[in-house]
This record gives sequence, structure tokens and C-alpha cells, in this order.
Amino acid sequence: MRLTRKIYNWVRWVDSYADVVVNHPYATHFNRAPVVSWLSLGNPYKCGPLPPARARTGACVIVHAPTRPIPKGSVEIEAAINSLKARGYDLTFVKIVGRAPAEVLEAIADCDFVVDELYSDTPVAGFATEAAAMGKAAVVGMYDPDTLRGTVPDGVFPPSLVCRPEGLEAAIEKLVVDVAYRDQLGLDAYNYVRTYWDRDVVAGRYLRLARGEIPESWTFDPIDVRYVHGWGLHESRLKAVIAAVVSHGGLGALRVSDKPELLREFRELIAEHPAGRG
Repeated sequence: MRLTRKIYNWVRWVDSYADVVVNHPYATHFNRAPVVSWLSLGNPYKCGPLPPARARTGACVIVHAPTRPIPKGSVEIEAAINSLKARGYDLTFVKIVGRAPAEVLEAIADCDFVVDELYSDTPVAGFATEAAAMGKAAVVGMYDPDTLRGTVPDGVFPPSLVCRPEGLEAAIEKLVVDVAYRDQLGLDAYNYVRTYWDRDVVAGRYLRLARGEIPESWTFDPIDVRYVHGWGLHESRLKAVIAAVVSHGGLGALRVSDKPELLREFRELIAEHPAGRG
């Protein structure tokens, strides 16, 4: 609650003095004025030439390289892989933790596709971007990708196979079985990062902000935010945390009283939790 109050005050201070605020739509809970969507501007990255396709011999190789295994859902991801193996799929699962970036990139180059994370708030984060730069498809677990998709112009949503956390095994299975789809998704991701996220192109969009040339399609009004799932935790854990906060400090402790629809979403989230009913 103290950290929430600190972040809330800091964001409100920024809102008061900034000419333009850039933020991720799913992180605008404390903003007041419309923000420019970070996804509309892009995440600057420099792609090299598309590497040669990996020879398809033997098992399907899947890489997962979590910086923080617990919030990335590594236990659940490995369980999904093991379930697919038990069903007869020939898979090699490569999990890399705490290794040099060069080793991670080498593993991506030698894989068929990657599984990034299970509780993400964006379809292509850092690891998935590195995979995209090599033409590799990524599976990304998200609770509400469709609403996020509606906050950006058509064609701007980064390509990955997004799924709800409970659909992880089916999503991985799809990329294992449908090689043509997997290859096309990897190529789409490469072309997206190479063009829309090109560093010079992204810099040009920021220059447009500086000149006040901001297309309405780039902006998102925080009053419309409904996303309550955050990042890095299962919904059951989220309910327990939010319910505990509300039980201790009331709904005001969430600092979203100026967004009645969002507050209603939080109420509904914890309605059946014992601590939330208090």
C-alpha cells in the first residue's frame, strides 16, 4: 500500500508537468490525461539479416529463458511441455536461467520457437523480441490480449501466439504441429520488428511527439482502462493480494477511485474472496 501510494503520487506529479506522457495502456491506472500508447510508438530494436532456417531433424526444440522464473510462470510452462511429451510429442525443452546474453541468443538461433512468459501484459516483451529478430515465433500468456489489441491502430499489435494462461498447452501444441503457421508467425514477427520497431522509425515517431504531431489513434484515455491482472502472477494470487489490500485499507487504497469502471472490475474480482467481502 505504501508503494502504491508512492507510485500514484509520482505519476500524478508527472501528469501535472509533462507535455506528453508515453505509457503502456495496461499501466495507466494512475494517469489522468490521455497518454500516447507505448505500443503505438514501438520498442526500438535493430534487426540483422534473417538467419537461415533451422534444419528440421529430430525433436522440436523449444527455448524458455526467464529472468525471473516464478513471475514468468516457468513451473507451469515446463509442466505444459512435460504433458505434451507424455502425450507422445518429441520435444526438447531448453530452459536458460542466469546465463550470458550471448548464450541465450545462441539457443534462440538453434530452436524452433520460444515460450516467453505466462502472465504477461504485452504480446512481445524483451525475450520475444530477440526471438522475433531471428524469425522465431513466440508463445505468450496473457489474461486480456483482446482489449489491449483495441488500444492501438490496425496492424500495430506485435505478432505472437498469445493465449490465456490456461490455454498454454494448446498454444504450444499448435506451434509444434502446425509448422507452416509457426514459420509464418516467425516471419511476421521478424518483419514487424525490422520495420515498425526499427530504431530510426521509432525515433521519428518521438520527434513527431516533440513537434506536437500526435495522431489521435496513438492515444489512449486512462478512464477506459479495465485491466486488473497486472503482470507476473496467477489470477488466484492476484485476488488474494487485492482482497488483502482492500480488507486493510479499503477500496481507496487501490488509488483508482477516479475510474469508476476500473474500481467496479476490482470489486468483482474479489467479490467471492473471503477477505474481499469484508
